[in-house]
Amino acid sequence: MGQNVVKREVKKGLELYELRKLESAIDEWNKALHRLNGAGDNPTKFVILGHVCCAYFDMGKYRCIITYARKQLEVAETIEQETEACLNLSRAYERLGEYSIAEEYCKKCLSRDTKDSKWVKYAFLLYGRLYFKQCQFYKGLKNLEDAKAFEKLSDDIAFRILVNISYGQFYTFVNDMETGCMYILKCIEILEPNSDSYITKKFHKSIQLELAKIHLENSRLNEALDTCENVMKDAIESRDRQLQGECLYVFAEIHRRSRSFERASPRYESAYAIFTEIGDRYGLMQVLYGMAKTTCLQQDFDQAVDLFKKTLDAAQEIGNKMYAVKCCVNLIDLCDTGSIESTQSYEQLLDDLLEQMGLYCGVCSEAIGKTKEQLDMLPCCHLIHTRCACHLARYTWGRKEKMRPCPTCRKLSSSNPML
Repeated sequence: MGQNVVKREVKKGLELYELRKLESAIDEWNKALHRLNGAGDNPTKFVILGHVCCAYFDMGKYRCIITYARKQLEVAETIEQETEACLNLSRAYERLGEYSIAEEYCKKCLSRDTKDSKWVKYAFLLYGRLYFKQCQFYKGLKNLEDAKAFEKLSDDIAFRILVNISYGQFYTFVNDMETGCMYILKCIEILEPNSDSYITKKFHKSIQLELAKIHLENSRLNEALDTCENVMKDAIESRDRQLQGECLYVFAEIHRRSRSFERASPRYESAYAIFTEIGDRYGLMQVLYGMAKTTCLQQDFDQAVDLFKKTLDAAQEIGNKMYAVKCCVNLIDLCDTGSIESTQSYEQLLDDLLEQMGLYCGVCSEAIGKTKEQLDMLPCCHLIHTRCACHLARYTWGRKEKMRPCPTCRKLSSSNPML
């Protein structure tokens, strides 16, 4: 009798989840978990705990995920299914900016002796995201390519979308807007045949938000605003706090770039409050940087210096080298205003960070991401400017019809340009 009630509650929770009624779904699953206390049905408990983690992730409640994923891991050890629980913990810690802990759990996922690629492919994807957040771009791309190998053979729509979103976010981050947009538009193509499914409802707003960010970077502010407003409506309806915070941040960026500072500031503050609530340290860093740029444009240079220093501290705490570089550049520039006495320490830190990132074109040696420019990825996962590809393939005396090695790692590949 009790098992039948549990089954009904689990089924009802899944139905509510597909309707995006996440809190109601969690209530049903918690009822089922309560009935199973002391019942010893660990496989069923494990599955239900996984459902709860998934729903909390969709709501941006990462600390709640950790609570339930730890319970799931305890149960998993009795049935030898730790991989999913480790992945849930890794995803939560990644969102909280605890990258070293996330990496440890991710490593456990890949160390499990399992033939089931369902969770292994997500571990590669998560590894890629972790490395990108820490600006270790070469390692990030290597892992993302491993995930992409699964994506080509997978009928897992959610996974295919997440792979393409990750590529889109990376190329947007390094200022290759054309390639970034291509990957985000590919997500829309994947969703089109499944327009009535819960997967579409789940991912549609995330894809649209990525498009809004690309519009923003391409200075198409009206399109960015319209797209983001639609996403915000969905985020409020589904109570997705992560997405609400990201929308508010994009709104603030739009107003800052249109120099409507009186509109930008309260939106930065609202985004900061949400990211503080859910513990998103990466989001907090982005907001602080936006606030610093706003005060700089308002010529409140003392406040700008203070905010850039706070952003630099936040970036170094989570290991994000790119934002640390941006802060150093801005602090050095502010020296001329008299708001900062010496820039020597920032200049040294800037040199160290640029060397650690190694984000240079192997052909022309210019920094990648400094300006909007299309990039090519070589098979070894090193990047070059698209405009430099012809130089990589140019004729060299005595080496005609030979493969040209990657100028960064000297690795030969049949996919590299021929001499």
